[in-house]
Amino acid sequence: MKFSKVSRRGFLLQATALAASGALAACAPVTQVPSGQVPATTSEPAAAPSGPQALVYWHGGGAAEHVEVTQKQIDLYLAKYPDVKIETVPGADNIKLIAALASGAPPDVAWPWGIPVCGTWAANGLLTELDPLIEKTGFDIDNVVPALLEQGKLDGKTWSLPWTGATYELYYNNKMLAEAGFDAPPETWDEVMDYHKALTKSDDAGSFSQLGMLVSPGYAMAFTFGAELMNAERTEVTPVSDGFIEALEWCLDYYGRYDIEQIDLFKAGWGSFSTSESPMIKRQLAMRMDGEYRLGYIERNAPDALDDIDLVMQPYPAGREELKGSSETGAAHIYIPKGVKDVDLSWSFVEHLMSDECTLLWCYLFPCPSQNLSSLRDEKLRTMARGKMAVAMDIQEHPNLKVFPNSPVASEYMDALGEEVDLIIHGQKTPEEGLAAVRDRVQPQLDLYLAKRRVS
Repeated sequence: MKFSKVSRRGFLLQATALAASGALAACAPVTQVPSGQVPATTSEPAAAPSGPQALVYWHGGGAAEHVEVTQKQIDLYLAKYPDVKIETVPGADNIKLIAALASGAPPDVAWPWGIPVCGTWAANGLLTELDPLIEKTGFDIDNVVPALLEQGKLDGKTWSLPWTGATYELYYNNKMLAEAGFDAPPETWDEVMDYHKALTKSDDAGSFSQLGMLVSPGYAMAFTFGAELMNAERTEVTPVSDGFIEALEWCLDYYGRYDIEQIDLFKAGWGSFSTSESPMIKRQLAMRMDGEYRLGYIERNAPDALDDIDLVMQPYPAGREELKGSSETGAAHIYIPKGVKDVDLSWSFVEHLMSDECTLLWCYLFPCPSQNLSSLRDEKLRTMARGKMAVAMDIQEHPNLKVFPNSPVASEYMDALGEEVDLIIHGQKTPEEGLAAVRDRVQPQLDLYLAKRRVS
């Protein structure tokens, strides 16, 4: 079996793409906000500001259209509380917020784009616990997508809240499948392999002209095989599981069928998936896993091709109906740093941002799913991208939805998985050996945190 090198960075970019949903949204196209009124805010913040006050808000949107939508959200807030002055700092990411937290001069509210790392920050005392504020104002926490909410929890406490979201789907070119004799997309991973073999074309020299499926190994795929990355108590990392091993064995079978160097050579000539030169539009690739945000790119840059591209839930193992809908989701999170000058003011603004009214301004822009269950029924959002966004909305409500587990060692866990999966796919370790190496590397770090927590 011949393998070409896949960098750890490349693996992480693909395998953790949904966890970094804000980063996905950062690159998403701008689509026109549907006409008419956006839904009214579901509830008024109970902690209403009074008198002249100031608040500093860092947000991830750096482009002009992001700033414009942010200002609309702020204007809605100031219409209720005109005595509050809000200073915004666009383009915030995790690195910038870490520096601000370390310096002791953080913003009052932060929504950085990037993978949620509140476990590490909360474990180091850098964030404000939100549960007392949630209880104080009666914020409807049950309206938040449960899986996304878990990303902001540590030790049973809430340290951040998700804002907007992203899901992972199987994209396919419906015309290519129909021409190959398939009248419906694959539902199971066995069917994906059958479709892949039927749709892949190469000459006698091994040069490809068409690829059936492009797959990337990682925890997002492992979720569809039933993998759980931590125990329920969040005291053990559990990468060595039947689900993760089965997912990696499927990938090894996939990669082992062809000369991977020839596949890489074929891929090198592909255009961007976000333009009319996308291999799925140019009929070089029939299927791949991607986030729902790709619909916005296609609609903006290649609108004529949107009818040819469809998306469905991720596949599941044959005979395992209980795993149907096991997709990954993720969101960039809103934080209130520790030590802000007025926690009630900060929370009042967070509640405002979490309303359907503010959330949908962003969701319409990209488009992307909401973190609020109530917003997922919004008809305007569901009909965007010619109705294809409804698939992502339904996935966001599925009970089998999963996120990368939040913990003080989440970043280290992701890094270890990226490095070891790379070695597995390139035949340098078995799935069992590589995943055991992840466990042996990360568990001691988690044990240290747990021991310190018991002492304190």
